[in-house]
Amino acid sequence: TRTEMENNTMTVALPKPKRPERERTMAAYEVHLMLARIIPWDSRESIAAAGDALAEARRLAGDHASAELHYWNGVYALRWRHFAEAERELRAAVAMAPGAARNWLGLAEALERDERPEARAELDDVIGRLAPLATSAHALHFVARYFAERGQADAGLPYARRAVATEHGCWECAET
Repeated sequence: TRTEMENNTMTVALPKPKRPERERTMAAYEVHLMLARIIPWDSRESIAAAGDALAEARRLAGDHASAELHYWNGVYALRWRHFAEAERELRAAVAMAPGAARNWLGLAEALERDERPEARAELDDVIGRLAPLATSAHALHFVARYFAERGQADAGLPYARRAVATEHGCWECAET
């Protein structure tokens, strides 16, 4: 029946910060990419601000764009439902870093939204590349849902279980 709670405090000893394994000077485009990544993408205005930072990063990178920059440009294009641009950027990220699960996941998310018949066939191949690399709850859940939607629950269940074990608070994973 009480509407307030008593304050409880505790003292926690903070560990000393570890020295970085290595240091390097960031390229100018990497600074803008970092800015785009740390802006919270929770409103149209902030997503547009992230887009401005990504555009500047693209301009500064020129022909030296990294897989990271292609990935974030693809994610940005997906947010605005520019699927062709998203697929192009995510394909470039996959080509530069084929061992990165998030690049395959981003491409799979773009292809899933693409209504072309050939996109569906390509999605099957992308899932085959993503599945062995998936470790995050989001990627594992995507693979599980992919199989579930195709009536292959037995194939998807191990991914759903791994997703729940990876992130206990993932209600979508548990539902799948």
